[in-house]
Amino acid sequence: MNDHTSSQASIDCRYLRQYIAQGYLLIWLDRNIDETNEECQNILKLLNNVDNTINIFANPDECVDFFTEINGIKTFLILNNILGEQIIPLIHDLPQLDQIYIFSRTNSSSDHEWIKEWPKIKAVHSEITSLCNTLKMMIRQTNQDSIVTSVISPNEINESTNPNELEPTFMYSQIFKDILLKMNYSDNSIAEFITFCRNKNFGSPININLFEKEYHDKSPIWWYTWPAFIYSTLNNGLRKLEGDTIIKMGFFIRNLHDQIQQLYDEKRDSFGKNSFKVYRGQGLSKEHFEKVVKAKGGLLSFNNFLSTSESKRVSSMFALSASTAPDTIGVLFIMSIDPSISSTPFACSQKYSFSAEEKEILFSMHAIFRIGNIKKHVRYDQVYEIELQLTADDDQDLRILTDWLSKDVEDEIGWKRLCNLLIKIGQLEKAEEFYNTLIEQTSDVKDLIHYYGQLASIKFQQDDKKMSMSYHMKIKELEKTTSSNNSDFNNKIIATIMNFSENNKTVMFHSGDCTLASEAVLKCDVMPMEEFQEKQVSANAFRFYEKALADFERNLCSTTIYNSVDPVDDDLKQTCPLLWFQRKMLEIRQKYLPPTHSDIARSYSVVASLYRKREDHYQALSFYQKSIDIYEKILPSNHPFLACLYNNIGTTYKCTGEYSQALFFVKKSLEIGEKVLPPDHPDLNSTYGNIGNIYQLLNEYSNAIVYYEKRLAIHQQQLPSNDLKLADDYGDIGLMYNKLNDYANGIVYYEKRLAIHQQQLPSNDMWLFDSYEHIGTMYIKLNDYVNAIVFYEKALDFTENYFPSEYATMFVYSCRIANLHGKNENYWQSVFFYQKAVGINRYLSSNPLNLALCYNNIGAAYTKLGENWEGLFYLENALKMKKSCSSEDESCLGSIEDNVNRLKELLNENEHQSG
Repeated sequence: MNDHTSSQASIDCRYLRQYIAQGYLLIWLDRNIDETNEECQNILKLLNNVDNTINIFANPDECVDFFTEINGIKTFLILNNILGEQIIPLIHDLPQLDQIYIFSRTNSSSDHEWIKEWPKIKAVHSEITSLCNTLKMMIRQTNQDSIVTSVISPNEINESTNPNELEPTFMYSQIFKDILLKMNYSDNSIAEFITFCRNKNFGSPININLFEKEYHDKSPIWWYTWPAFIYSTLNNGLRKLEGDTIIKMGFFIRNLHDQIQQLYDEKRDSFGKNSFKVYRGQGLSKEHFEKVVKAKGGLLSFNNFLSTSESKRVSSMFALSASTAPDTIGVLFIMSIDPSISSTPFACSQKYSFSAEEKEILFSMHAIFRIGNIKKHVRYDQVYEIELQLTADDDQDLRILTDWLSKDVEDEIGWKRLCNLLIKIGQLEKAEEFYNTLIEQTSDVKDLIHYYGQLASIKFQQDDKKMSMSYHMKIKELEKTTSSNNSDFNNKIIATIMNFSENNKTVMFHSGDCTLASEAVLKCDVMPMEEFQEKQVSANAFRFYEKALADFERNLCSTTIYNSVDPVDDDLKQTCPLLWFQRKMLEIRQKYLPPTHSDIARSYSVVASLYRKREDHYQALSFYQKSIDIYEKILPSNHPFLACLYNNIGTTYKCTGEYSQALFFVKKSLEIGEKVLPPDHPDLNSTYGNIGNIYQLLNEYSNAIVYYEKRLAIHQQQLPSNDLKLADDYGDIGLMYNKLNDYANGIVYYEKRLAIHQQQLPSNDMWLFDSYEHIGTMYIKLNDYVNAIVFYEKALDFTENYFPSEYATMFVYSCRIANLHGKNENYWQSVFFYQKAVGINRYLSSNPLNLALCYNNIGAAYTKLGENWEGLFYLENALKMKKSCSSEDESCLGSIEDNVNRLKELLNENEHQSG
């Protein structure tokens, strides 16, 4: 059953996901490894009992290369004493290297003196059996610490509290348990899981084949405790909420629970009537530990299957070991168990476990405990003891939580129930993942229509209207294959917006009649219509709106009437029918729905967005504020939709010039985004850019750079190196450095922008000219006139080649280049470009000041060259032009008359001397 990787220089990507799911990686490095040697085979056999995916290397260089490719995976290294001295200095500080174990057959303390310098070296072993025992403890510790716990404080549990504020993982695992234990499975479920594991490379081929062949020959507890891929794949899937993994392993979760339940029912009486204690040692992050401390008296749930021990000493050692990890608190859970409580079954697993010597009590999934006293361990100061009490079947708080979950998604069953919850609490991407998995597993048209409809709604909420439209079109095609009796959508109009900002139109897809148009309008919050223009709407479209509104009001009508409504100005019907329609929708909702209903909040938001498009920013802010007032009451504080609203409010304030307010709201949006979104999410990227722009408008250029660089970092990860978005980022950062008078850095970023533009844009694009101008000007600020001339000449050539009638621009750049040549004492070139400017000036409207300046500067250049008669000629022409200038312009010309007189005196002296 050996399954290891031998002497490989590069990690096989097929196994990378296996290591990620497993949560750790074990490596053995030894130059003397010979797998044909009997002693080596015996060592491998023992190590494979610990972990059967050990990676073996005989070449240190290949091992180091391997380390560089496994970022993010906790890695444990075994190597001998001599090799350790050579390689550990090279890899010790790699974050993925967690622990090092020295396997050395010599026990000389002098040989091991160097080890004290390297804190990641945890132990030295001369016997393979003791090393294996240590590794077993280490791997078990890793598995223990990976178990997710959820905490609910006492003040979060009352019947008036908003359930959306609960920790999401608590709700996930409870609903998972409810769903998985009610579903039926067959042998085909096992076959599908085997195929899934092979496709995903979860586990080695040998182990997958063994599982397939012998699954029914061994108990679920045996497979769960088997040191292979089942335990790690299941726990990783539950920890990361991987929909495909959880669905595929549903049969195993059900089988494991059923065995625990059966053993509990059989052995219940043997536990006696008295409560007993079990223990569990693991690590908690400092942040999570503080949360547990603050939640004393509340509830704590273990969101996977829970392994506990009857031995306090063994569990304390696990807690002590965990406490050595950075930012981790070692915790010993002391759990009081009343055997009469049946809410979560448990069983002694020793007889059925892979490792029969371990005396464990295994609890089924989602065991919930009441948090009691928390204190320091009596022997280990760095370990805390947390007392837990298994919740009773009739626990009042548990009943409230169960009722909440039942009411929140009571209309659905199975995976639909979970997906509805995910959408409700703002986990749209996870809901999308589950729906895509469900689509792959069904051919039922009715279910497919439902799933695609939900995906369309998700994409609409994510402002991806193109994808939303594509899902609606899939529904349209599916409806053609089924009768009206079998489809919930046949009488509904499916409406979504498409390219509204470009052509002020919406596109409508429909089947059947229009009697339930209001449902689609309510769902999508857009105006369905056959033809729309901002100031001219067809009579058919208006009849459609009015019918939809009538249907909508009739469907909402109830015995309760709420009188607080925002009246609608009927003038909007002609000037902005889309806004009028949405205001009427809002009016109806206010009339029939409670004032804090989410549909009213959504209407406020839609109306605000329409006012913003009309640039009526203060009206937009008014409606955004009403929307946010409701959403802050009914949504979790870190809900993505709140982030979207805060961003919209901030952007609207930016349009009004109230930049401090804009910054406040956009930063609130960012605070949520950084908590709930991946670090490279496009929404974060957009928010970073928005904050950078606001700081720019506030003239806080250093702060602007910070956020522009955050945006750039995401783009650099996601985009090709020559993408135009990167060019925009470089330009924004370069401009900020320019504003800060840091011209050297400004040039660096503008030249990066220019390099991309030269690759991607046509040669006549004005962005090229913009870069030439900015770079040239910054070189002047650095007194680097040579490079300034290079870029100004590019700007001049660009204008001459592509905009030959832009004489004013050509005149300005000819003068600038001439002036720079003069500063470099390159006077002939200076004369050339000033004369070029004079020639261009003929095409401009008469401006004597321009000519006077050019003649004056040409004259000065000639005198520098010793060509005094030529100099006098141009200075006298400048003097003539000065007389045609206004009194205001004369100050720009300086004392030309004095210069002429001095030059004449000089020429007379020269003639007198030569005479």
